[in-house]
Amino acid sequence: MDLTQKVFEFLDKNGVSYQKYEHEVVRSSMDAAKVRGTDISLGAKALVFSADGKLILIVVPADKRIDTKKFRKLFAIKDLRMIDSDKLPEKVSLERGAVMPFGSLLGLTTYFDKGLNREGEVAFNAGKTTISVVMKAEDLVKMEKPILEDFAI
Repeated sequence: MDLTQKVFEFLDKNGVSYQKYEHEVVRSSMDAAKVRGTDISLGAKALVFSADGKLILIVVPADKRIDTKKFRKLFAIKDLRMIDSDKLPEKVSLERGAVMPFGSLLGLTTYFDKGLNREGEVAFNAGKTTISVVMKAEDLVKMEKPILEDFAI
């Protein structure tokens, strides 16, 4: 089963309501927002990092970026590096733009910026650059059970 199928199985198993969108290939949060017809602030930008040699998933609102200095300090991490997009397929079996905010499906510890723990909807790619999901942000947080902290700027 591919990761996109796992995403939808996970959503269905948890009984959450969502909308699935199939669209042209997108590689950035801005492009994804345009094809979905949503504001970029609704997006969940999921990025794979190496934290002291261990892969982790960091997710922030798509209109924000990670304050890496603050993140390192919050979690006592000495070496924090984003995985190069050309290495994603070998590290997590996903390409750039396809990483979803479900580190649990990838075997990764997941960190969400508190800006994602909100009312309203959230949008993200679902393991492919041509498939997106829009669902309630609170359902995403309940399902994933991430470590929540304030580290986006």
